Amino acid sequence: MASILPRFFRSVNSMLITTDNIIVEKILKVFLAVSVVFYRNARKKGHESKDVVIDNFDSNIKMKIDPSRSMGAGIYWTGFHEFREFLFLHRYLKSDMVFADVGANQGEYALFAAKRLSGGQVLAFEPLPSIRTVLHDNIQLNAFKNITVFDCGLSNEAGTLQIHEIEDVHEGLATFYPGERKSRKSFSVPLKTLDDIFKTENFNRLDFIKIDIEGGELKALLGSKRVMQQYRPVVMIEINEETYRAAGYSSQDVAGFFADLGYQPFTIMKRGRLMKCNTLPAFGNVIYRPQ
Repeated sequence: MASILPRFFRSVNSMLITTDNIIVEKILKVFLAVSVVFYRNARKKGHESKDVVIDNFDSNIKMKIDPSRSMGAGIYWTGFHEFREFLFLHRYLKSDMVFADVGANQGEYALFAAKRLSGGQVLAFEPLPSIRTVLHDNIQLNAFKNITVFDCGLSNEAGTLQIHEIEDVHEGLATFYPGERKSRKSFSVPLKTLDDIFKTENFNRLDFIKIDIEGGELKALLGSKRVMQQYRPVVMIEINEETYRAAGYSSQDVAGFFADLGYQPFTIMKRGRLMKCNTLPAFGNVIYRPQ
């Protein structure tokens, strides 16, 4: 029973991504709300730290997760870590697109995109060795052939830098800029620019960039400027004033970068639709689209 209930929630909630029927959507949201209650109660009680493999992430994707961690628990109980973002991507992605997942973590975005890009490609960047192992496992569980994993971080120049695993229940907080947060351990990892990678690998298309790298966003963008000017991808970026401050900049620097390239910011609303964003949030995902 312990595993049957969350499996039921994941299956039912996954239908919210694909339905276009408003009445069905309202009914399904009742189950989503109930699953969130179970998720919150489970988080309060805690969970044994142990990897499990589910087989119905996004309805039929296999995925190794740890339900004792923040993202793993969200996916285990509700089927999602970020719901509105998936709604938007499901409607936006086309089968032949190229999707760059910068800060791929355990692969929820890379897997979600790869399922839809039957004739396209996912470029997944994850420099942290421990989490990259899980990413590889999740790709192999689904036999996806359209995901290429890069073991480097992205920045504005090639080199190496210490990446820190943060002492926290959230598994997505590894950063080059720990600030006041406690570092559990650190590793020296390679850095490259997206511009150099595209030149070296002879990639000739880029449609979407998802970037969430805990303070490294601005330098990664600066190292992607030529590619963005050439291919004009839509960008989903995590705005986080705390991690930006630890790295020595602010969201206004990010806004200035995009403005110089002729991009405008949008907030993801209900049903995955976009609304022009006049003021950036202190924390949250923002979509930047070229004008």
